[in-house]
Amino acid sequence: MPFKTSQQFILFVCLILACSNACARDRLPQSRSTVPADVGWTTDPAAAGSGTANGGIKNFSATAATIRSTVSNLTFEIPNYPFTPRADRLVDCQLKTETLSLRTDDKGPFKDYAEFQARGLAKIPTLVRSYGVKGLSDVRIVLPEAYAKRLDEGQVIGKDPGTGKDSQRVAPADLPQLIDEMPDPRYFKRILISDNGNPEDDWVTQSYFSKGFVSATAMIDGELFLYKSNLTDYLRRDLMHEWGHELRYKYWNDPVRDLFHDAVQVETQWNPRQYAARGDSEQWAVLGEKLLGTSANDFVEACDRAPIRTTLWMMTLTKCLNNVPKPLWTVDQSKYAARAKYVEKKVRGKALDSVVAMQRVEKDPARLDSLNRLAKGL
Repeated sequence: MPFKTSQQFILFVCLILACSNACARDRLPQSRSTVPADVGWTTDPAAAGSGTANGGIKNFSATAATIRSTVSNLTFEIPNYPFTPRADRLVDCQLKTETLSLRTDDKGPFKDYAEFQARGLAKIPTLVRSYGVKGLSDVRIVLPEAYAKRLDEGQVIGKDPGTGKDSQRVAPADLPQLIDEMPDPRYFKRILISDNGNPEDDWVTQSYFSKGFVSATAMIDGELFLYKSNLTDYLRRDLMHEWGHELRYKYWNDPVRDLFHDAVQVETQWNPRQYAARGDSEQWAVLGEKLLGTSANDFVEACDRAPIRTTLWMMTLTKCLNNVPKPLWTVDQSKYAARAKYVEKKVRGKALDSVVAMQRVEKDPARLDSLNRLAKGL
């Protein structure tokens, strides 16, 4: 494969290593407290939305391509709401001391994540301010009291890692609107707003990247972390990415997890963006950005280019939405339900056609096993 620059070669090698490491880890039913949090990708927001250049599914491009020409995209467009602070929904303010993780001065390298936790992270007792959210009794928004006081004094401006431009930092009052826009807003049990960087970025850099990885969000066990996060056009996308991780873990023991792994093995000619190559977990979360994003075109593109993965994802979303109390439904939930219904009626059959077409020509026993499972599970 020709590379025009050394940077392209380095990126190629990193992605190969990422895929092998992440895929191996992703299949293990391990405790989430012993693995790094699922992190959001901070990069050029324009590039982040693009998929791979060679679209279409092997042996299936003709049928899948008809979707875009037959669906009215506007039907699935989700309103892009301007940020509206909702301080009136912040209730039950409490001050307490909690233990927060900060990065130590130990630069590593570290032989594994356990060693990074032991040497690279320090547990620091910190006075924090904690808010409840009116209408969402299970959700708490937490931030260090010292940072809360700075926000109380007015807007805090910081450089956004994705754009390189100065913009307003996220404050607690900005979050209720965004939480409401998640398919099930109760998945975020605790949201920590930090004025520090993600202390685990150095581990991700060592594990997957050749230099400085920077994340603005991370998610583990219902706890969302916002690190130096700004009010940007793609903040909703980043939160939806982390929400998608939690959806997957909610259905960890559901057959869909293994079926999605099978789909990743056989539906290989299109990724929603490069970061999805890290493994099943990021395939799931990045695809969710398109399926739940405000853009109807992105939704239709996912249906077109990845009908098998899309069908499995939306089957899981349907189970989720069926458990959301109607008082929590907004315009957004209704749009998600409409998208899920469309996938069930129009995309699922095309996904099955794709599987059958690949079964006829597949010679590799492992891939054929994946296709056989998909044929039964879709």
